[in-house]
Amino acid sequence: MCVIMIADKKRLTNNMVKKATERNPHGIGMAWFQGGKVRYKKAITLDEAQSLCRSLPMPYVFHARYATRGGTKDVLCHPMPITVGENTRLTSRVKSVLFHNGTWTESNETAQRMSRRYGQALPKGPVSDTRLMAWAVALGGHGILDSSHGNKFVVMQDGTHHGVTAKRSIERYGVGWVKDNGYWVSNIRWKQAPIFKRIAKHENGWYSVPSYEGGLTNIYAANMDEAIEKVERKEHQRAVRAATRVVDKRRVIATPEETRQPRLNKRKRTAKPHHPVIQAVSDSTVSKRHKELLEWYDTEWRKEQRALFGSLFTDES
Repeated sequence: MCVIMIADKKRLTNNMVKKATERNPHGIGMAWFQGGKVRYKKAITLDEAQSLCRSLPMPYVFHARYATRGGTKDVLCHPMPITVGENTRLTSRVKSVLFHNGTWTESNETAQRMSRRYGQALPKGPVSDTRLMAWAVALGGHGILDSSHGNKFVVMQDGTHHGVTAKRSIERYGVGWVKDNGYWVSNIRWKQAPIFKRIAKHENGWYSVPSYEGGLTNIYAANMDEAIEKVERKEHQRAVRAATRVVDKRRVIATPEETRQPRLNKRKRTAKPHHPVIQAVSDSTVSKRHKELLEWYDTEWRKEQRALFGSLFTDES
């Protein structure tokens, strides 16, 4: 699901760049400030990226892509120039660029609505959710990045763009950014070893690999290559599911922190006297027999208490 690294106070190391590229093998891109504009270069090799990290003036931004939308075409590597025009060059100097980590699931629908609203044609050629987001930001401003929950973005700009004047600004959007050893990174999945180094073969065609979230991913395959392909597909699907949630029958993007709300019980609960030995437990964690016992104590036991203590016993149910 990509990774963005910001080198503002110290340079990225060769090892960091190598690990990030192993986990996100579908294209490398970088951007830095040059001559009052933002210079970017993408679809570069690992050696070239490591060389740039050692020599570029700071600050600069590094991105390694794991393709989820649009395929693995060079033009879809990050960053994307923030423009409504057609800019598919692999290197250029522009006013601002966009880096993206995540999956914008409603990219096509939102872009079509914005196209009708602003009367602007959609970008031509290879399209990904990130390219559509850069186009949308050029039309509607940076505010759209705040509403794309579950995604992380970096806008690097120099000069005036969309009515906003900023000199050499690197703005981070989204939640979940990590300060790792002095670097701002969009995630730390890149620290995990690539699949081919983690996968283990078992008997009868079964393979397993430790997942990033913990536990094991088990799959059945004819050979190691097929096993690696299946594990990559599973991890990608899991990452997409983690970035999206279904809320009120609407597919929206949200992080667990943003969607986690206290569960409210619409029924007003009142205190009920229970047998001192029996503890109230959740219905989801007790067996049918336990439920029957609780129901008995909630009814028969109260009748016994009422008979013994008369008016002193108050039934609050």
